[in-house]
Amino acid sequence: MRQLVKAWLKAGVLEGVEFSPTEAGTPQGGVVSPLLANIALHGLEETASNAYRKKQEKPVLIRYADDFVSAT
Repeated sequence: MRQLVKAWLKAGVLEGVEFSPTEAGTPQGGVVSPLLANIALHGLEETASNAYRKKQEKPVLIRYADDFVSAT
């Protein structure tokens, strides 16, 4: 999975016939941007949930598209 994400981040941008290499990240509004955000949010959600020992203390995380809200 890491190799695939690295490849996406280095893939560049093709507009019409003009190719522009990317130095880092994805272009704003790029099609892969929400997927990469959800990969990061999944890891964040797991880490936040595992940080609490008792079920009553665990935060409630709500994910919508590529955003999340935490309620304790």
